[in-house]
Amino acid sequence: MECIIKSTSIESAFEILKRDLEEENNKPKTTKFFINMDKLTDEIDEEFVESVAINGLIFGYTISKLGLNENKVQVSIKNYPTQGEKKWETVYLALYDNPNFDEVVPNSRTKIKKDCIDAARKASEEEGRNTFIIVGKSAANFNRLEAAVLYKTSSNQKLGEYKFIW
Repeated sequence: MECIIKSTSIESAFEILKRDLEEENNKPKTTKFFINMDKLTDEIDEEFVESVAINGLIFGYTISKLGLNENKVQVSIKNYPTQGEKKWETVYLALYDNPNFDEVVPNSRTKIKKDCIDAARKASEEEGRNTFIIVGKSAANFNRLEAAVLYKTSSNQKLGEYKFIW
C-alpha cells in the first residue's frame, strides 16, 4: 500500500500517517518508525519495495520539497491600544481534573466564590469527577487584545509532499 501526505516535514507526515493507520485494519506490523529513503539513496528499486512490504515495514521519501517563505519580513504587527482606564475584576472558575486543567465546568465562571463552588459540586456529583476552583482577574471594561502578530505567506511557500509505502 502507499500514501502521499502533504506536510512541513517527512517526520510530521509520518505522524499523520500513523494517526490515519490506527483507524484502519490493513496496517503494517510496526508504526513505531519508518525508513527515510531521502537519507539512504536517490533510487528506489522494486526489489526493495517488495522486501519492505513483505516485512511489514514502512518507508518514505520526498516527492516535492517544502517551499520556504523567502520574504525578508515574515510578520506584521497590528496594535489595538486601549483607551482610558483599565479595570480588572476578580472571577472564580471551576475546572475538571483532566491533565491540562483546560476543561471548564459549564456555568461556573462567576464573581462569587460560593456560586462557583455550587456549580463545581453539582458537576462533580453528576459526572463523578473531581473539580478544582481557581481565582483570576478578568477585564471589566475593555478588550484584552493589545496586539496581533500576523504571519505573511510567500508565493513560493508550500507544503512538501511525502510518499510512504508499506
